[in-house]
Amino acid sequence: MDAPTAEVLLHVALLSGRTAKVTAKLDTSVHEVKLDVGQQLDVSVATLIAADGQLLEDRWTVEDAKLQNGDTLQATTAQIRSELERQAIGLLSQLDNG
Repeated sequence: MDAPTAEVLLHVALLSGRTAKVTAKLDTSVHEVKLDVGQQLDVSVATLIAADGQLLEDRWTVEDAKLQNGDTLQATTAQIRSELERQAIGLLSQLDNG
């Protein structure tokens, strides 16, 4: 098994199909990766999701998240997250009234 490299190349895709490539050190935070992706794609990244569906926490490092060189992540934008939150609140209010 190869020793971990000091940096990994991550591929990040938006639901729209737009993509970004980020080279990150193992001690880079997920938050920093989100900022890099956001700058490249001119969006506000709300969440990063690993290939296994795990939501990556901002405070985690690349190493904490067990990201490997060449991994592809899914990103959601703040606009999409706001819409999902609005829909969730609407559903909860329907359940409370139902």
